[in-house]
Amino acid sequence: MPAWLVIAILVGWFVVSSIVQVRLPAIRRIRRFDPFGLLPRWNLFSPRPIVSDMVVRYRLWVEPQHPLEWRTLPYPAGRRPTDGIFSRQRRAKKALYWQAEHVVAIYRRHLTQPRVVINSLPYRHLLARVSREVRGSEAMGVQFQVMRVSRAHGSDGVTVPLFRSAAHRLHSE
Repeated sequence: MPAWLVIAILVGWFVVSSIVQVRLPAIRRIRRFDPFGLLPRWNLFSPRPIVSDMVVRYRLWVEPQHPLEWRTLPYPAGRRPTDGIFSRQRRAKKALYWQAEHVVAIYRRHLTQPRVVINSLPYRHLLARVSREVRGSEAMGVQFQVMRVSRAHGSDGVTVPLFRSAAHRLHSE
């Protein structure tokens, strides 16, 4: 392949990658022609930067009508100075966020069909993750919820509940 063709392809890719960062409906249509995900989805040039996050919380049930306080499900590891260069826990954090996001989306699509939500893979993944977190406790059940925490304009944060699971019995080992 000639060098000029390689350079032309890379320059074209750079130009299209820069253009799709602008969030206009006409420009968003370009993404339909990107089945392999070659165009990045950064928010570097975004007029609407990311100002919220998904948080998964859980609580234990020690008696049938007596749940404990909600606790935040910790991400796999704390942030380290080297994470700006290479984050070993990036995939685990992204998977947890992705599962929470998809549980909320499935719930919104199937409001009247709770079985569809409970039988979905993202729901089961979050339930397994929470159950693993409380393994060895004396609780008889566990429940989780997905929250959106917004920190816009230097505020302390606005927390909005998006989804709450059913209470599930913990299996004794």
